[in-house]
Amino acid sequence: MAVPVSQLLRQHSTNPVQYTGLTTNTDKKWAKEFHPITRLIGHTTLGADGETVYANFDAMAPPLADDDFRVAKHAFPPNERRWRLETEEDCGVWFHTEVSNIVLPAWNDRPAVLQTCQSKPASTTKSIKENVDMIYALADSHLQKRPLVIGEWKRNIIRSKAWLAGNIGTAGTQVNLSRELRGYAVKYSCPHVFCFDGQYLLLLQFRAATKEDLKRQDCEVDCWVIPRINTAEGCTLRYAFYRFLAQGFRRCQGLSGGRTPVNGFAPHSREWFSGIPIFQDEHGVLTYTHPQNTDEHAFYRELNVEDGSFYWCYNGDYLLDLNGALVRDTEPMWGFPEA
Repeated sequence: MAVPVSQLLRQHSTNPVQYTGLTTNTDKKWAKEFHPITRLIGHTTLGADGETVYANFDAMAPPLADDDFRVAKHAFPPNERRWRLETEEDCGVWFHTEVSNIVLPAWNDRPAVLQTCQSKPASTTKSIKENVDMIYALADSHLQKRPLVIGEWKRNIIRSKAWLAGNIGTAGTQVNLSRELRGYAVKYSCPHVFCFDGQYLLLLQFRAATKEDLKRQDCEVDCWVIPRINTAEGCTLRYAFYRFLAQGFRRCQGLSGGRTPVNGFAPHSREWFSGIPIFQDEHGVLTYTHPQNTDEHAFYRELNVEDGSFYWCYNGDYLLDLNGALVRDTEPMWGFPEA
């Protein structure tokens, strides 16, 4: 029976799994040209019981009104079946069936998200030999060439304690993996990269202010590592993956915006990994807030669920231009803007 996606996101997979523990190594020559990840910011913690893994998603955009619309859609739980996770392909099929296929019904429209396998990056004219395993991108938009998130399948490679501690060392498999995932982020111009190895889902958000910052060794990286086997109170793979897709969408949504003046102040730039507008105050200091914000006066963005754009508000009211139209921060992502 179909149930709301919100209900399925809170549930762990219950189908039995035989996990062989066979391991993939990674030491790709092309990845050696990229710096390893050295500045990790961990957002998952182990509970006092030593088993429950909790996740904090404060480093991502909070759920908004369009998220309520998505998770209210109905979807079916996976059919009952048995699994044997032996190869990378087994891990990928399990993830598609038990996680991705549950999450994607929420993204069937507003906006529509398309999942593709082994695709070349469409955002560049430069030819590359390496393909990432998975791409999730907007399907019905002029932003189709900009991936929301990209991902890789591995096999028993992620050492969760090292990533949880924010220190993967200076050599070895975890460092090699970090080089590879950074390399894919650069090649696909995508700061949101995941890896699933049959046991753990590793989510990485490169906090790159510009696309070029992806290459920098000092680029901070938000990190979540969620186990396939967790307690009932712990974070589910489905919920974590939904939030990751939503964050990738917020980035693409924000980067559709321009430099429309807001009461005389145009955004100076956009934070590339999040799409958030950045202003410059009268002293030349960059800030997330409008330069005229005070305790009594506030300019802020609100989401228009009718067309998927962000628009500006002032003290609880819509901010209108001289023609009486909404002052938009970003372009519509579905439907049509208000007349």
